[in-house]
Amino acid sequence: MVAVLMNHVVLDNLLEKYYHQLKIIVILFQQNMHFDLLWKSFMKLDLLIL
Repeated sequence: MVAVLMNHVVLDNLLEKYYHQLKIIVILFQQNMHFDLLWKSFMKLDLLIL
């Protein structure tokens, strides 16, 4: 699973719960997407681009 995360807060929260399910974590600093989209799509997508 590859996740592209918006910021360190999101990264920290997801690392706490889902670190064992991640293969690669890419931090991308963008503000044009909402956390809800990330949260709802996180477990369904192999690659999430924000």
